[in-house]
Amino acid sequence: MPSIQSGGDGFYSAFLNPVGRVLYDTFVYPKNVGTTFPHQIYLIECDSRIVSDLIKHMKKYVLRSKVSINDVSSQYNVWNMWGGNIDNLWLRYQVPNLSATKLPIGSLVLKERIAEIGCKDKRCPYMGLRFVLPFDTTPSVPSSFKQLPSNEYKIRRILYGIPEGIEDLPPGSSLPLQCNFDYMRGNFPLPPSSTGIYASIETLSKKSRPIGAIGSSCNNIALALLNLDKVQDENLIVASGRGEVYRVKPFVPDWWPKVDE
Repeated sequence: MPSIQSGGDGFYSAFLNPVGRVLYDTFVYPKNVGTTFPHQIYLIECDSRIVSDLIKHMKKYVLRSKVSINDVSSQYNVWNMWGGNIDNLWLRYQVPNLSATKLPIGSLVLKERIAEIGCKDKRCPYMGLRFVLPFDTTPSVPSSFKQLPSNEYKIRRILYGIPEGIEDLPPGSSLPLQCNFDYMRGNFPLPPSSTGIYASIETLSKKSRPIGAIGSSCNNIALALLNLDKVQDENLIVASGRGEVYRVKPFVPDWWPKVDE
């Protein structure tokens, strides 16, 4: 938090329990309220289904500190934006068109940013921008962009192997390294090592040993936590906890760091 106590961009983070398991994955944003920044205000984005649980968890650690924790989810919307040259939409300064101005070469001009609260989503190179606007506000974007249904974001996230929310990260069950938090450049303490795997999905084999778990899904794609050492075949038969049987083809996201064999 010291890096954003005077304002700046948000970052991806998570709340862990005492044994190092993930309780809630979040984004933390400073609420930039002017150049003087009279007091620290932060917005914490989390799965909408656990807002009250997260507030209760944080209040346990307030003690005598003069901190106010409130649910403001009805006041804001979170937007995700990708495609095109989106980095320019997040820059605070721009190089002017020198043919139309007499400014010295290399001069920077202050410009309005697409939003004051947000960040580049660094969980993977293709996730774009993530920003927060008041509930009744629509972002002002170039005409080449268009608004899509929220499922389009979910599909994109799943295809890039990004876990998010309690479907992918059941509170108190997930270890950060187990879920590739080290790949996703989050800000949180990591336990020294992690082993194990979820056991709600089974291959239909003679031994029927669990090899992983399916989390969030959309249409015919899903995000799964798999024990890669056990996944030999490109096509697997899996059974859900409800007894449903599926044939699946696992693949590793292409942005993952390459491991020398």
